[in-house]
Amino acid sequence: SAIVGSLVGGAIALAIQLLVFLDARKERKRQSDEIIAATAYTLFLKLQSCGNDLKLFAQHVAEATARAEQFHWEMWQAMVPIPNLPSHQEFKSEENVLLLRAKKFALFNRIRDVEVTHHSSIVAFQLYLDRRTELGKQMGSMMNGDIGSVMLDAAQLHALGPLMADVRGLASSIAGTAEEYASEALSAWRDYSDLMQEFTGHTLELDFSRQIATDDQIAANSPVASSTG
Repeated sequence: SAIVGSLVGGAIALAIQLLVFLDARKERKRQSDEIIAATAYTLFLKLQSCGNDLKLFAQHVAEATARAEQFHWEMWQAMVPIPNLPSHQEFKSEENVLLLRAKKFALFNRIRDVEVTHHSSIVAFQLYLDRRTELGKQMGSMMNGDIGSVMLDAAQLHALGPLMADVRGLASSIAGTAEEYASEALSAWRDYSDLMQEFTGHTLELDFSRQIATDDQIAANSPVASSTG
């Protein structure tokens, strides 16, 4: 009977240990799932923010293009600098690993491209703001409503030539890539949204817009139409 009691006691102890082990494994699995879900949500919101910013940039360029065609201006004359640019989005290693663990290599590359184009677009718009503002200060202008005009002689045009070339080049570069960057970012965001089912158990679809410039800020950086005289 002592042997039987010992065997029963050992079996009970083993069963308890097994239950504790299973509970611990379930808890680790739960914690791991929570971390994966939190990381997935964070990446989703960052990617969504990048897509929204790039979409607003593209809309800004489209409006400037229409204005340039209406008044027969160059792009740099029509495209108002954006004074309140969005912040850079840093995609962390754990967010990138999330995609690699899921073996979504093509989507991983596309999302990394979005991070790069979002960063480079903000840098380009900031440089355009700085150079365009400097050019406006050096040129001066006569205002008619929110449109400025200035008469420049040959000597003034020669002195401002390098700065005007910088501003013209920046405006052209921004205009040439804005729509493509926005389209690629929104496409990657939607594909990642579909993948959220795998990480969190359901998909997400959000959209929001952020005003990139107030009317007063736009007026302070109004287009300048230049001419020689």
